[in-house]
Amino acid sequence: MTQSIIQLHAGTFTNAFLVQGEAGRLLVDTGPPGAEGRLLAALAAQGVDPESLALILITHGHTDHYGSAAALREHTGAPLAMHAPGRRC
Repeated sequence: MTQSIIQLHAGTFTNAFLVQGEAGRLLVDTGPPGAEGRLLAALAAQGVDPESLALILITHGHTDHYGSAAALREHTGAPLAMHAPGRRC
């Protein structure tokens, strides 16, 4: 697998990132609530099976970064992760 970081548009002013490398695929942030369809379509456009995500990483606790996390976890089966200080935002 080629190592890459691909910007995915999750909303008007919001982005998520697909990180691909030897360890697998990682989705960084999930956009606002309701962005899961847009992100699933963006993953498909990159040829990525959503179930191939190894992890969904949330950078911090603002709704435009975690708003679609639960829905994407349901669609992908990938675990969610966020470091403790980020939860206090």
